[in-house]
Parts: sequence; C-alpha cells; structure tokens
Amino acid sequence: MGNESSTVTAGIRDQVDSRNNVVYKLGDVTGNGELALLAREALRSNDFRLLDEKIREKIRPLLYNDGEGMLLPIESIIALRHKERTGSELNVPPSGVRKAVTWRIDKRGTVGETLLHVCFLSGLPEHMKLLAKRLVAMFPKIINDFYLCDEYYGESVLHMGICSENPEIVRYLLSHGADVSQRCCGNFFTCDDQKGTRTDAADQEIVLLSKSTTYNG
Repeated sequence: MGNESSTVTAGIRDQVDSRNNVVYKLGDVTGNGELALLAREALRSNDFRLLDEKIREKIRPLLYNDGEGMLLPIESIIALRHKERTGSELNVPPSGVRKAVTWRIDKRGTVGETLLHVCFLSGLPEHMKLLAKRLVAMFPKIINDFYLCDEYYGESVLHMGICSENPEIVRYLLSHGADVSQRCCGNFFTCDDQKGTRTDAADQEIVLLSKSTTYNG
C-alpha cells in the first residue's frame, strides 16, 4: 500500500506543480486557470459569451479534427502506459484495433487527463461545473476521453461522477452520451497481489493480469 500511496501522491503533486502544462494553464485542481476564472466571471455576470469564445479558441487546437476525434491504433495508446510502467517501448506489429480519442494525447495533463477531468478533480465547485458543461456543449466527444497513464488508465469523467456520488452530474453525463462500457484498468484499480503481473497485448486495450489472487471480492 505504501508504494500505491506514493504513486498516487506523486501524480497529484505533478498536477499541482506543472504550471507550464497547457491544460493546467486553462484550469487546475484548485479551480484556477484562464478558463476557470472566465467561468467564475460568467457565473457572476450571467454572460457566457466570452467564456464560450475562449473555449473555442483555446480548446480546439488541443483536439483531433477540431473536436470530431480520431480512431487511433490501440497499440499507440497503450504504448504510453507500457513505457511508463516498464521503461521500454511496446514493440508489437499493428493489430488493426482502433480506439476513438478526441483530446490529443500529446496535449494532456501530467497523468494523461483532459481539462474535463480536471474540472472533476477540482471537486466541481459551481464555476468548474459550468466550465465542464460548456466544454461538453461545444465539444461533445470529449466526454468519453479517458486517462492515459498506467496508474489510472481508462478512467472517464463518468467514473469520476459515480465515485463522487453525484447523481446530478452522472445524469447529465449519461444524457450527453457518456460511454457506460468504458473500463478502468489502471494500476490503481488492480488488486495488490496482481499489480506485479500487469502486461500488455497489442490486440486489446485491457491490461492482462494473473488469474491468481487472494482478493475475495
């Protein structure tokens, strides 16, 4: 548990400390950042025009195909978590399996999250809830983007809404197309005695694990 706690703490520290990251300049876990502050002002004035304009200006370059997304080879996605976990490249032939991704993988937060994830990480105070909803309104497909890092791989904002026991936001996400079949398979979600057995295969997204575990469920 000590190693797990250290990994999680390091990830949180990276999110706070990486002020030069393009995502955190727009919004961070403290509820600050350029778009976060504009959302706070929009709440005060009830005028969303400047916020919406800046979202279009700042977010579109961070997305594939202006927000329409792209089908990426699955091996190019899992190669990121594989290198993070093992320190080596995932050298496998193309599998033909593809995964829909909207937020560019090279424009993410330090643990592979999007600005929409960051809104949820902030605890969704009113201005960050507004920012999240305006992001989804203008770029609907980002609702199904997921964490890329090995620790939290696969986690979407729907998972985060469920874990925070927030029925209002869960209802909102489901009504706006959140994918209920997206699976979390990061190290954080793995039984302790299976963590050391995590491996990747080129033809599937889910991490392979030993079937032997002392977890009783």
